[in-house]
Amino acid sequence: MSSTVAYGAILLVFLPLIARRYRPGAVAGVLGLVSLIAISRLALGVHYISDVVGGFILGLAWLTASTAAFSIWRVDRGRHPVSPLSGVEPEAASDLTAHPDEVAG
Repeated sequence: MSSTVAYGAILLVFLPLIARRYRPGAVAGVLGLVSLIAISRLALGVHYISDVVGGFILGLAWLTASTAAFSIWRVDRGRHPVSPLSGVEPEAASDLTAHPDEVAG
């Protein structure tokens, strides 16, 4: 659950900075990483398959609820809601990729 939430949240934060054509690869990479962590937990014998599947489902539920809450917060602030595949703050991509003189002026 922790790896699903942590790596999923990192992906959602940095998704606006990733070019649209590389986003499926980034999502696949995070899913692969979380899957490898799940397999390692099973291989080490520290969890049962039900624990791993349950943790993945609960982690996805937590990410979904967090993204929905963030989208509601955006609407309250007068911004448009976003889809998870566009990242949680797509407007921030232009701020982060702009030259420092452009942001200040």
